[in-house]
Amino acid sequence: IGVPEKDRDRVFTRYARGSNVSGIVGTGIGLYLVKMVIDLHQGRVAVESREGKGSRFTVRLPSALPRQEATRAAAQSPASAQSPNAVESQAAAE
Repeated sequence: IGVPEKDRDRVFTRYARGSNVSGIVGTGIGLYLVKMVIDLHQGRVAVESREGKGSRFTVRLPSALPRQEATRAAAQSPASAQSPNAVESQAAAE
């Protein structure tokens, strides 16, 4: 359905819902939780949207942890400290 332009600046805000979703069940916490998890992993999430057409959410995660965190992670689990490429995922929401 797309996110109206006037609602895009708060799409990742807790309990925020688009002005065009009347009659659609939801709580307004889904994208907030996505943003919180991506931020914890030092990544980025962005939205491209056209009202009446749909939305595309792009998630980008770093390919490696910062040196200090990588050293700590390696001490706990060597496999978790290595990541060859940036992980990029796109999901289209319509």
